[in-house]
Amino acid sequence: MDDMRQVLALADSLGLSREAIKVPLAPQGEGSVERLPGGQFRIVLPANQPLASWLPTLAERLRELLGA
Repeated sequence: MDDMRQVLALADSLGLSREAIKVPLAPQGEGSVERLPGGQFRIVLPANQPLASWLPTLAERLRELLGA
């Protein structure tokens, strides 16, 4: 739950709607971010590193996908 709170806080700070965020329950590999049809974002949390160290990567990737 704490991981999800951190992801949602980051999304909030970027002005993303929480409804535009899809996060699978199971972390996988190095983590990933992709934009889905309809403007939603699929965020797969990393299994091989702590979320805190991956959050800057997530923020950078979301900014790229948003064109910011």
